[in-house]
Amino acid sequence: MGGAGHLGKPVSRSLAALGRIALFLAGAALLVALWIGGQTLRQPPDANERIDSRTTKGSSTAESRTAIPSDGAEDPAGREGPTIRHIAPDRIAEPRITGPLERAAPREPLTAATKPLKHAAFGPPIPSGTLLYRPIAKAAGEIEADGYTVRLAGIEITPADRTCTDGNAPSWPCGVVARTAFRAWMRGRAVACDVPSKPREITTHCTLDGNDMASWLVENGWAKSAGQYDEAEAKARREKKGMFGPSPLGARQE
Repeated sequence: MGGAGHLGKPVSRSLAALGRIALFLAGAALLVALWIGGQTLRQPPDANERIDSRTTKGSSTAESRTAIPSDGAEDPAGREGPTIRHIAPDRIAEPRITGPLERAAPREPLTAATKPLKHAAFGPPIPSGTLLYRPIAKAAGEIEADGYTVRLAGIEITPADRTCTDGNAPSWPCGVVARTAFRAWMRGRAVACDVPSKPREITTHCTLDGNDMASWLVENGWAKSAGQYDEAEAKARREKKGMFGPSPLGARQE
């Protein structure tokens, strides 16, 4: 029994050594296989394949050039004019050019074209004065905005408590109606007025979207002229506009 034990130890050591050798050889074989595969991937394509691909691309380009229509224009020497390429004609609608191309004269610079007009680019006329935002009409011809109380120059302010009558018809609150019409025209838009730097009460000229606000009131019959808009007032009286005409409220009694 003792001899068998002594013999078993060398055998087990030999088997362990053989196992380590087998693992080493397997790992080495795996590394060699990976290296060969990497070299294969890094090799350039075959020369015949490159020639075939170039031939295919060249033939397709030649076919596409043959299919491109030309404008047929020729120069005096008899050579063909420039070829016009239509890219994606089924998706992009482009003008069909049938004759020779001509160079158009350059347009006038935008600065020179728009300077005399005094207009902002693609917008209303540039206002002159200080812009006052979110104006509120206290009466037809009087507004409050940004701390200023502005009375429009050149007209008589129509107070909100004024009443008007047309002949024997009952009176109607023309002052309230005038103020309502004035508010509806402004719609809270910014007005441009000639005002001092510090807010205070002032009588001055104002414009809204380039229109003289005092002139608008007189022309529509919602204010009387104070000497500057006499012709506009006379026209409004003849046409019976605003407070110079019948009550817009109908036959309503006081």
